[in-house]
Amino acid sequence: MSGGRRLDPLGAFVGLLTEISPYLLIGLVLGAALQSMVPERYLARHLRGGLKACIIATLLGVPLPLCSCSVLPLAIAAKNRGAGVGPVIAFIVATPQTDVNSLLLAYALLGPYFTAAKVLTAVVAAVIVGYLAELTLKDRSEETEELPSCGEHGPCYRGRSFKDFPRELLELSGTVGPWLLIGLAASVLLELWVPSPAVRYLEGFLGPVLAALISLPLYVCSVAAIPIAAALVAKGASVGSMLTFTVAGPGTNVATLSVILRFLGGRIVAAYLVGITLCAVAAGYAADTIGVPVVSTGIFEASCHPSLGAVSAAILLLLMTAGIIWRLVRDRT
Repeated sequence: MSGGRRLDPLGAFVGLLTEISPYLLIGLVLGAALQSMVPERYLARHLRGGLKACIIATLLGVPLPLCSCSVLPLAIAAKNRGAGVGPVIAFIVATPQTDVNSLLLAYALLGPYFTAAKVLTAVVAAVIVGYLAELTLKDRSEETEELPSCGEHGPCYRGRSFKDFPRELLELSGTVGPWLLIGLAASVLLELWVPSPAVRYLEGFLGPVLAALISLPLYVCSVAAIPIAAALVAKGASVGSMLTFTVAGPGTNVATLSVILRFLGGRIVAAYLVGITLCAVAAGYAADTIGVPVVSTGIFEASCHPSLGAVSAAILLLLMTAGIIWRLVRDRT
């Protein structure tokens, strides 16, 4: 056991939950609003499927201030309002990568060129991975109906006005929350007990590949990935390997994959995982080949708000508990 290594799974889990709770609450609120107010015809018409729909979903996701954890409830809600699998996956890939908080942090710590490369990679990867998911389910339309229906271990989506918002918020919290918590717990255990690799392995030709492999089991949201990448670049890691890490890390964490597996199925998880990993590695090699410079602007300093996180975590846990009770009562009546 290495000295100074933190081996407190419960403390790490609570800390991670506190950190991501504000973002997840935003996603739950937006998701519930979408379920209760957006007509199915709208999403069915614009995001039903195909390459064009994947591009539209990517562009819709770019301006939204949602992290990798908070995008999941909104994406699942969109699927249940009539959006196709491809556009939903494109939305999940693009939105957290272009979260305004992570982009401001990237601009401050890694400079405008790295930030531009990250945005470009996110947009291209989202379209490619979304369309790949679309092709994966082509001629297998029965698999696109795997989302739970009303009364079948999943939420009812009857709402059409704001008065249905409280019910939809409870339904979505009880449906998505437990799976996300399971993913977070698995990520914490992996992050605490997997040995830290030497940074020097991230500066050579295999750097982007190793960065992708390292990021796969970890829960690293788009905001948290940026300071880690900046620190590793300062210690000698290549810019390309850290670009790979900041794209693959938030996109392939266990929490995200567990929710996609639960609601979209194993074939979509496989297409998603392969697609985003290959896109991230390719972007890393391109960045190293071009020689993307890193310049710390020093104009932005991240600050922690533990009280906000604690309050958000408490609200989140209450919502999840109430949502689970709501679903149990509903399913038994």
